Amino acid sequence: MNHRFTVFAAVTNLMLVTCVAIGCKSSVIRSQNPDADFIADVNSDDDGPKYVGDMARVWGLSDMQIEGVAMVAQLENTGSDPPQSDPRDILLNDMRRRGIRSPGQILGTKSTAMVLLKATIPPGALKGDRIDVAVRTPPGSETTSLRNGWLMQARMQEMARLGAELRSGRVLAHAEGAVIVDAMTGGEESDAAEKRGLILGGGIVAKDRPITLVLRSENHGVPASRLLGRVINDRFHTYDRGVKQGAATPKRDTYVELAVQSQYRHNLFRYARVVEALALRETERGRYERLANLREDLLSADTAKKAAIQLEAIGHDAAPALLDGIESDDPLVRFCAAEALAYLNHEAAVPVLVQSADGESAMRWHALTALGAMSNLSAKESLRDLLNSESAETQYGAFHVLRQSNRHDVYTKGDSIGDVLVFHEVRTTSNPMIHIRKTERPEIVVFGQNESLQTPFTLSAGKRILVKGEGSKVKITRFSAKEDNTYIHTTPRIRDVIEGIVKLGGSYTDIVGLMVNAKEEGSFAGRVMFDALPRLGREYHKDEFEDDDLPPPGDDTPGEDDGDDDSETLDFT
Repeated sequence: MNHRFTVFAAVTNLMLVTCVAIGCKSSVIRSQNPDADFIADVNSDDDGPKYVGDMARVWGLSDMQIEGVAMVAQLENTGSDPPQSDPRDILLNDMRRRGIRSPGQILGTKSTAMVLLKATIPPGALKGDRIDVAVRTPPGSETTSLRNGWLMQARMQEMARLGAELRSGRVLAHAEGAVIVDAMTGGEESDAAEKRGLILGGGIVAKDRPITLVLRSENHGVPASRLLGRVINDRFHTYDRGVKQGAATPKRDTYVELAVQSQYRHNLFRYARVVEALALRETERGRYERLANLREDLLSADTAKKAAIQLEAIGHDAAPALLDGIESDDPLVRFCAAEALAYLNHEAAVPVLVQSADGESAMRWHALTALGAMSNLSAKESLRDLLNSESAETQYGAFHVLRQSNRHDVYTKGDSIGDVLVFHEVRTTSNPMIHIRKTERPEIVVFGQNESLQTPFTLSAGKRILVKGEGSKVKITRFSAKEDNTYIHTTPRIRDVIEGIVKLGGSYTDIVGLMVNAKEEGSFAGRVMFDALPRLGREYHKDEFEDDDLPPPGDDTPGEDDGDDDSETLDFT
């Protein structure tokens, strides 16, 4: 027995010595740890590193559509009793479930209307996030207007029709709030526009929508899932109540759940691309060689975008290569390098991003979002400087990003006026502008210093409020068919006028109407803009890196690209 064991041991030792001597690529005797065996097999070829994206794909980056049926109340005799239908039955059952007595009788009055709801939950949404809710009357409804209505609390779900029956899934959001009809904010005066609208930020997400890394079918297995988790956690982490933890949590042998680092909160698609660009296994020499190759790729406009993502995935070791990129003569190369540096929180990115935000519409969204992702003081000061831009998109875009990153920022902190809207006044050196939101939240931002309406004027704010200005005084009157008319006196200052309308029971719709009327009647000399936010998906014109969207003073429409396709274009998204 001892002799056999001695022979076996000798043979085993000989095999191990031989393996070490010739540099075996696979073990003759497999490890007891299956994870170690899997890792040993990764990158077994000499074609360079494999990446997370070779084994898996980030999943959950599409919008989720949800629907609901609800009742709008407080209508001014413009509602109707809905005809018999599946949505009506769903609504009545929901009202009974809430303990509402005689729901059919309530729904049959002229002060209420049944409506259909739709909303979109974006990828990465967290429980408690607010979303817009679209409202419309169903086909066949006799409701004539939803103006100034209030959506009663409603549940929103994924819905599908199976045969003749309407089925709903789990509750994904709750909705409630004031209806702002399209006729007021969409520039469309029609009967149809009175019967549809939005509740700005009226939906509250009920469940987190995490993004996941889904393994390709050929890679399913616990070792692969664990490997991906370790690779991601070596590069990314988050904080939970002050405790640092990895961004990846392997859940099963088929997917890994991803937490989003704070700097990527508003650019999930970039986060996904960077995660997929993480190398699975790489020697120090291999990384050195790859950095050299990526440095060359970055300096070519044709490969700069992909190279910048891969360098960003490497992390701070890639900063020298990216710093070379921002010295390039090519604007696209400079921008790609600066954007990657921004997500590494490198201050050198700031001047290039500021130039891009103010001067190139195709890069504006990316540049402002990247500046907002940075935590250093230089980036925040640059965003505040951009509040003085003459480009409405750049100006309001900088305000929006500052507000996203810190709602208590002294430059963007607003005041609630009643429960109707949030009002902001931003002191700037640019031409005056009133900016109105018709998505996300009821908000008015006045860019300028103590801006006022120019008297004399007589303006309507909805159907029941009249605002009349003479000299330094303004009289706001609310008319009523059932009670005595009420009025207050104030000053022509825009904030004072808005506060006066709210005190008399005016709605956000009434205030928006006043601002539009003031612009049309010449009572406000500046611009009045709606949702002047930078847009994704614009083309970058290589030969036109200049400020191509500055509207002339007094122009109340955002500038657009000139549509000249003679120059070489690159899809920048």
